[in-house]
Order: sequence, then structure tokens, then C-alpha cells
Amino acid sequence: MSRSSSRFAVFICNILIVALSAAAVLSYFLMPLWRVNVSYLLREEQLKEMLPEDMAEIDVGEIVGDGIELSVTVELESGDVVAAFTDSDPAQTVERAIERNVDAVVDQLTPVLDEIAEKAMRAAARQSVNEIVRDQIKNLLDPDAYDDIDARVEEVLDKAGFTEAYINEKTDAFIDAVYAENATVDTVASVAVGTAEEVLEKLRASGEEEFADAVLTDERKAEIESAVSDALSTVANEDGSIDMQNFVASLLLEFLRSSDQSADESTDNAPAEGAVASLSDFAETETDGSAGTDVQEELKAEIKSFLLDKIPDGTADTVVLALKIAGGVIAFTMLTWAYLVLKILCKMFAKNPAVKLKLPIWLGWLPFLVLVLLPTVFLRLAEGGALSSLIPAETLAAMEGISLSFFSAGWVAFAAAIALIVLFIPYGIFRRRLRRAARGDEDSD
Repeated sequence: MSRSSSRFAVFICNILIVALSAAAVLSYFLMPLWRVNVSYLLREEQLKEMLPEDMAEIDVGEIVGDGIELSVTVELESGDVVAAFTDSDPAQTVERAIERNVDAVVDQLTPVLDEIAEKAMRAAARQSVNEIVRDQIKNLLDPDAYDDIDARVEEVLDKAGFTEAYINEKTDAFIDAVYAENATVDTVASVAVGTAEEVLEKLRASGEEEFADAVLTDERKAEIESAVSDALSTVANEDGSIDMQNFVASLLLEFLRSSDQSADESTDNAPAEGAVASLSDFAETETDGSAGTDVQEELKAEIKSFLLDKIPDGTADTVVLALKIAGGVIAFTMLTWAYLVLKILCKMFAKNPAVKLKLPIWLGWLPFLVLVLLPTVFLRLAEGGALSSLIPAETLAAMEGISLSFFSAGWVAFAAAIALIVLFIPYGIFRRRLRRAARGDEDSD
């Protein structure tokens, strides 16, 4: 191959090297410096421990099935590293990073938790309706007229057609009304009143003398509508529209505030009110705003405050110091790529425009090594039991069911280093050929 052909080949390779170097540097500004993906498989046992005591009898297996995966990501951006050098107060740097990640985590978890909450609410409502239907019938019967009042209640239930399937159907119809698009307090109250009327109608149709005069009075309708309004107050806007997106946020907010949920069940309510009572018991919270306030924003603020309060004194200084060290390492690796580009530019018109590629190949991907490769290898060894003797048993138990994976903008530099390794052999041949040609020219002079 002639010298001109070798120079042209090196020129093409240099363009590719410059592109790889630019990508390696720019990736730190365009991608998260470090992202930790955390996944947890929520199983029946864990959810059962999380539910309140009055929901202990719920079939949790029906809610979670084989398990529900909860996934969140926590990110460290290059801007956080820059802020470690520019912020006058270390706490400000830490607070900003926490604030951004809390917002992201809440947004990621809300859809999954909404699904869990809906399933749990349906299960709780069914359980409550079953109990209240029986209490309602028992209140309408004369306890002195029967030796076994409970047996008489079951007889009435069977005769009136109050099967488990029927109760589940009516309970689901009520919950569907709550979650329906464009749902309002009035539409849900209408379903509750309609269900109560249907229940009393079935009791009258049973032919039992005790229920011949069982009717839903206007006063009773007003009580049901009031119960619905009270139960939905935490998820209803000022115009009466229902915002179930704030439902789980309200639960988590109340959990963080360590407030006891109040339970105001009335045994003389109609069955539809049983579903209302379950909704109220499961969702009633006291937030700092009126109806319609974005509870998710309150939740985010509460979590941020909770985390910041848990950070020991001096931790912010340690975190900022770590960020500064990370910034130094990143700056050094970026310089290895920038130096490569600088050498190419300086030798652009030289007889031998080829450069050495070893520096970025060896040192240009250190962040990827530290932030992705090493922790990934460590986790794999821990999962395989190779490090069981080095890791406390409590830590291993806490990690059970948790899956971690890592990502870093440094993967671009790592990929670029691999590309340079592939390019190293042919590029080195052209470089040595041009070097010999340049020496030959000097000898001929």
C-alpha cells in the first residue's frame, strides 16, 4: 500500500477516533452519571404485614398472585457533581439530588401501588359488605323469636338470593363507579342508593313477614348520600369530581405522618354503605389542603423532609466530598479522550498523522468500571454465595427479593475503548508504515 493510501486510511480512522472521543465526553453531559435500578417482588407475606389489622382476613393471595414487581430508579447526574464544586452549602447539593429522585420514585411507584390499592379495596369492601348485610338482616329480626339468630340470618340470605357472587357483583359495581371515567360523588352516591334499594327489594320479595315493610325512606337515602360524600372527601375535588390518582398518595402520606386511621362503621347501613365504609376506612386521611389539593406533591414534600431529617450531621459534607472525588476522576477520564483529539489535530498535516491509542483504552472508562462493572460483579458473587462469609446475615436477609442493576454514562466511554481495541491492530499497522516512510525520507535527506 502506498504512503498516500496509508495516510488516507489513517485520516478515516482519525475521524472515527474523534467521533468516539466526542461521544465518550458528551455522554457524561447527556446521560445520568449513575443510575441504580431497584426491583422488589412484593409477595403475599409482605403485603399481609403492611395491611392494617382490620383487613387481616382479606385474601391477600388474590391481590398479589405470584407477586407484584415494584421497580424504581435512583439517579446521580453530572449536574450533581458540578454542584458539589459550585454550591456554597453542601446540604443544598444533597437536598437537590434527594428532591429530584423522590419526585421520580413517587411517579414510578404510583401506578403499581394504585393497582394494588384498588384490588385491596375491592377485597376489603366485599368482606365489609358480607358482614354488614348479615348485621342489617339481624337488626330487622326479633332476636327473641329464634333460638339461633345466626342460622335464621343464613336462611334469609339464602332465600333472598344474597349469594357470595351477588354481593361481590354489587361491591364491584360500586368500586367501578368510583374508578369510572368522569366519576363524581353524585354518580357514586346514585349507585350506592340504587344498590340499597335493590337489597331491600330482595328482602321484601323473600316473602318473610319481618321484611314486608322494609323500604328506603328519603331520610335513609340522604344518609347514604352523606356517607358517600364523607367517604370520598379525600379523593374528590371541589367540583365533586373524583381523583383516584391521589388515593395511594393519601395513604402513603398518612403512613409517613404516623397518624392512626379512623374507622367509623355503622351496622345499620345498607349494603352499599358497607362498600362506602370500607373505602372510607381504607382511604380516609387528613392532609394539609382542601379537597382537590395535589396530594402527590404533599407526599413528595413529606418524603423529602423525612429523608433530610434522617441524614446525620456531617453526612452532606461526606457526600459532597465523594462527589468531588468522582468529579476529579471523570474530569481525568474526559481529558484522556480530549488529549487524543488534541494530538490528532496537532498531527493533522504531519507526515505521520497517526497517534497512540493506549491512554484512553486503559484509563478512559474508569467511571464505568467503578459504577457498573465492579458492583455488578460483587452482586453476582453475593447472589452465588461466594461472599456469604464476608457479608452479615442481616444484610443478606434484607437483600432477599431485591434485584439491583446499574447504568452509567460511562458505558459510552467503555464501548469507545472497545472500539479502539478493535481498531488498534489495523491502525497500528498504518501508523508503523507511515513512521518507517517518514524515517526513510529523513535518511534520504
